[in-house]
Amino acid sequence: MPADPSKPARRGCGPGLLLVLLTLTLIGCAQKQTPAGPQVKALDIEGNKAVSDRAIKKKIVMEATGWWPFAKKKYFDPVSWHKDKERIKRFYETQGFYKAEVSVSDVPPATRRDTNEKVALQAKVAEGPRFVLETLAIEGLDGVPPKVKTLLTEDLPLVKGKPFTEAAWAEAKNSLLHGLRNAGFGEAEVKGMARVDLDTNAVHATIRVAPGTSYKFAAPVVVPESHPKVDPEFIRQQVLLAAPVGAPYSEEDVEEATSRVAAMGVFSRAEVHPDFEHASQGAVPLRVETDTAPFHTLRLGGGAGFDQVRNELRLISDWSDRNFLGGLRILRIQSKVGWAFLPDVLTNVRGDKALTVRSGPIASLRTEFEQPRFLGKPSLKLTVRAEGERQLQEAFKASTGRAGPEVQWLIRSKLRLSVGYTLDGSYLETLAAINPISAPIVLGCDNEETKCLRWLSFVSQRLVYDRRDNPLEPKRGFFADFELQEGGGPLQGNFTYLRAILDLRVYETWDDFTLSARFQAGSLWNPANDPDKTPISQRLFAGGGMSMRGFGYRRFSPLLPVFETPTSEDAAYVPIGGNGLVLGALEARYGMTEVLGLATFYDAANVTHKALTVEGIGSFQHALGIGLRWKTPVGLFRFDVARRLPGGVVRDVIGPEAARVGTVSEDSSCFGIGGGGSTLPDGACQIHLSIGESF
Repeated sequence: MPADPSKPARRGCGPGLLLVLLTLTLIGCAQKQTPAGPQVKALDIEGNKAVSDRAIKKKIVMEATGWWPFAKKKYFDPVSWHKDKERIKRFYETQGFYKAEVSVSDVPPATRRDTNEKVALQAKVAEGPRFVLETLAIEGLDGVPPKVKTLLTEDLPLVKGKPFTEAAWAEAKNSLLHGLRNAGFGEAEVKGMARVDLDTNAVHATIRVAPGTSYKFAAPVVVPESHPKVDPEFIRQQVLLAAPVGAPYSEEDVEEATSRVAAMGVFSRAEVHPDFEHASQGAVPLRVETDTAPFHTLRLGGGAGFDQVRNELRLISDWSDRNFLGGLRILRIQSKVGWAFLPDVLTNVRGDKALTVRSGPIASLRTEFEQPRFLGKPSLKLTVRAEGERQLQEAFKASTGRAGPEVQWLIRSKLRLSVGYTLDGSYLETLAAINPISAPIVLGCDNEETKCLRWLSFVSQRLVYDRRDNPLEPKRGFFADFELQEGGGPLQGNFTYLRAILDLRVYETWDDFTLSARFQAGSLWNPANDPDKTPISQRLFAGGGMSMRGFGYRRFSPLLPVFETPTSEDAAYVPIGGNGLVLGALEARYGMTEVLGLATFYDAANVTHKALTVEGIGSFQHALGIGLRWKTPVGLFRFDVARRLPGGVVRDVIGPEAARVGTVSEDSSCFGIGGGGSTLPDGACQIHLSIGESF
């Protein structure tokens, strides 16, 4: 099911997705493993101190039946269990325990054939001493330049006097190999021998290096393919950006060339590799092989977004031509039509008369044209966009048209800089219950108008550095995104402002445990330093499954009180966005099985009425949560439950009628249970269902 192109930060589950997940569940439950013996109810490891139970169990075949409902039953097999004994011993050897002894419990022959029995298995380990690295010799680096030799040999994972592991041994050899191949020695070979001394509990290691010839890049060779519309010169230009003729050979540059060719967006396969068979006089050409993907694609689908403050049903389509008018130009047309319900479908169906209850159509149509090799530069791309959109938000509805060009410079495959201009015209209308005296804060209209046309004219610059191993399910690396936007002034428009957003993310993984962290900060300024004179479409919000999970979608924001009548005492509260934002998140993800995962997280954030300053950040709202992750054929299904912690900052209540509500306080109830005396809505507990990781 294709993603909703108009709202990349908000994801939902469509009816088709739910049907697929249900079908897969039923199929999984219907399948049965042919019993080979009694069911394994438990598998225990004893005597292990240096190595965890989980690390050992990942190396053996036998498993215990899971504790969760409908877990697949695991049966005893005597042959596999006997071999597991050797597997455990071998695993200990890889960790440097060459004298480890392992014994395993046995199951009586009669029980082995009884599938109605349940057995508990046990493996006992006597670890013995851990061997240390006594000596390390590296031979064959005499012909390598001294600076390169120093870089190769410093900070190797093997350290004399420290425990020896086979993983560190392999990493040391790979480090030398890749270091040589990134220093021009493209055919370098590295071999090694480690001698284990059982008498002294020591390891003596020798690494032998054969650097071979030092190469430079020759002109790349593009292998012709069956599709006549792809000019090989376009491919060659991308390769030369990463590996110019005459530059020292480097494996990293070869990988960069592969990434640049793949980024052209028209290939189902792209491979760039050195052709040492045709190397001449120390110059090696790069051989490029590609398979062209279909130039025309059409995707149709449907989806739904469910939040405690907003439900949305939609149909989406995506059509693209990747060789529009030749030259690998791209034309893409994306559309969405749907219906939004605030706060949810049931409330609207019941006909509740609350001030903020409503529903209405939503839609968008986006056309995008890409011109590669802009101004004859293979690293530049021109994109021209035009979009029409119909929105329905809590405080307003809008019909918007926007268009403008953008030039992207692909500095490296992981680093890009974009500069663009946008002209945006929106016909805005406030929620009917909003008093006209508050309308200027919401829409920026003149003279208390509740409907008006507002224009934005702005330039933007965006720098993105993406070193994640997988953008959809990252486990290692980092991501940095910084965007500036300057509107109005000499560019005209109804608002003059400066907007800045910084987003940083870091990931690290140990076995099945991934730790991820995120920091986001943003601010919106105007020359008058008046927070009420900024465009609502550019203001900052937090809350939802992809943001601060202690709140519903866009609910962490300065709030505008809305009264049913001039004499009403009770108010509804609608978010209208702030001018300052700080958000931090820390999440630990643990893979319980190949398809099931568990996550715990901590989110903290503040959205301020005024522009961001160090003194004005104030305190934060904090939330703790737990979640489940389920890997399916259509993506990662995520279920998160968050609980806000007491004592956090109270959201700003602003506007001409803010004084009518008096002292305000956040709701501390959890799904309507507990708490009391609160002024502001949004319970302290929130549920989020979505596809993909939160960041």
